[in-house]
Amino acid sequence: MSLLIGVGTAPVGIQHLITAGSQLTGARPTTTPVIGNGMNKFPTDTVGGLFDFEQSEPIVVHNVMADFGGSVTYSIYIVNLDANGGVISGESLLVTSGTAATLSYVSRLTLGHKQAVQLITSGASAAMKARSWATSCRGFQG
Repeated sequence: MSLLIGVGTAPVGIQHLITAGSQLTGARPTTTPVIGNGMNKFPTDTVGGLFDFEQSEPIVVHNVMADFGGSVTYSIYIVNLDANGGVISGESLLVTSGTAATLSYVSRLTLGHKQAVQLITSGASAAMKARSWATSCRGFQG
């Protein structure tokens, strides 16, 4: 699935909306994104949590934010992707984890080609929204 806005010199975001009773599974959304507020906004889905900026060069991920709608257990990973955009098993790197109702993880994670950020939750019962923002390494550095 191609993003409508790619990473360039201006910050670009990805937003996932998850239905009540579902989890951020770390998967690619099955819905088609629309553009709004400088973001690729994926409509409500039952899966999500893979923030793949589809970059062809290194990027900097500036943050991962989420409103879980209640206390959940979460984990954020940097993952390597195969040629088809699937997560390569056994090559994930845990960045942080915890339990919270909201998340504002401010970072400067550098991702190479075919890498993504993955957010996984457990214990969620409310609708959730999650966002991540990134820029090219050669552009805006916030």
